[in-house]
Amino acid sequence: MQAERLLWRAGFGPRPGEAARLASKGLEGAIRSLTRPTVSGLVGPKPHGGDGNPLRPREQWGHDHLWWLDRMVRTRTPLVERMTLVWHDWFATSNDGVGQAALVAVIEAVGTLRPWKAPQS
Repeated sequence: MQAERLLWRAGFGPRPGEAARLASKGLEGAIRSLTRPTVSGLVGPKPHGGDGNPLRPREQWGHDHLWWLDRMVRTRTPLVERMTLVWHDWFATSNDGVGQAALVAVIEAVGTLRPWKAPQS
């Protein structure tokens, strides 16, 4: 139960079997695995829009949100994505004030908040 709570607090909740695997590491091992991940990347199929085409966060309105939600759901490093979301919330730029060109810069800036680069499309 504590491992499940930790996964909700450090990320976006456990996948099936994830809480049991985390609990088997003990408290120190669990915290180390969340704060010093040895793996990166995303799990599962790449997302697509309603038309079946890949997401285009730089070109298609709304795909930036879908792209980020997908990262949060499929990440192998939930604390990294959770903290990226927190930092972005603190330092975010509104698209209303800067327009579409700056949205690309925001997507790139989000990439600097985590140790792995944002995708190119």
